[in-house]
Amino acid sequence: MYRLSWLLPICLLACGDNKLGDVDAGNNPPKDGAIDGTPSPFTTLASFDPTMGQLPEGVASIGGKPYVGLAPLGQVVEVQPDKTFTVYSQMPGTVADTFTLGIIPNAAGELFVGVGASGANPVPAPGVYKVPAGGGAPTLFSSNANMKFPNGLDLDGLELYVTDSGAGRIFRVVLATGTATNWTANAMLAGDQTACGGSGAGFNIGANGIVHDANNRYVSVTDFGRILRIPIGAGGAAGAPVVIAEDCAKLAGADGIALDADGSLIVARNGPSLELVRVAMDGTITTIYQGAPLDGPASVFIDSAGARVLITNSAFFSGPTGHPSLLSLAL
Repeated sequence: MYRLSWLLPICLLACGDNKLGDVDAGNNPPKDGAIDGTPSPFTTLASFDPTMGQLPEGVASIGGKPYVGLAPLGQVVEVQPDKTFTVYSQMPGTVADTFTLGIIPNAAGELFVGVGASGANPVPAPGVYKVPAGGGAPTLFSSNANMKFPNGLDLDGLELYVTDSGAGRIFRVVLATGTATNWTANAMLAGDQTACGGSGAGFNIGANGIVHDANNRYVSVTDFGRILRIPIGAGGAAGAPVVIAEDCAKLAGADGIALDADGSLIVARNGPSLELVRVAMDGTITTIYQGAPLDGPASVFIDSAGARVLITNSAFFSGPTGHPSLLSLAL
């Protein structure tokens, strides 16, 4: 995900008191229906107000109900069937110089939330927070001296794997204790804001989205438009990363990823590309959809209960006239 200069005045206006405003209305109407005469394959589940700092990043589902993290506000909201949303959890403190990033639930309905430092004086401290089942105040669950921008979260049995986009590494968190240790800091996970012609973000964005199957973890590296396969070795150790695909024209801005039933990866390209793509394990890249209503797609989550893909439109590149939203696409 990205931090752009226009977010600063928005946060000065809205982030200080962390109010959602009129969540039942919002400034942006749903974008369902025809686009240039072509029916949209998306359903808009919620629309957000960029002028209030309601920029969605992480997304997950508990029992078929969507939950979305609003990055600058430090909030996780619960999306209702009537397209309204209510605050499910509020990060502690004044919520300054931080972004609420990836979210993922466990079987008990608790929600893990990545909180990254986006400025010099982050409050709350960077780390992985845990929201109790049913919502409420989160508590710091896991942190590490090297954990600055925990972004993508991948729950695997008794462990949680966390990408750090700033540090260019992946942490392994033991669920029983919350202890975070380095899983891999391979150089291929590092970002470089000048790669692929420059991201415009103002800082490096490396390892980002993360998912796994029985034998591998798959990671997007945003700045390079790179998708990696990291073998899971003996005792769960990280093997040497293998490039599945790397393409500035087709993958730059690769953000959240999800593993589809056919073994391919669904990838959200955050940024001006406004694109959702599919990456096969042989490296073939195909476009699922490009253009409106996509607006800075950040995260994707396959909701098996609803047989759909949930997509957050962050609108990070669109400024206060953007269309942040939560979309769904039938599988």
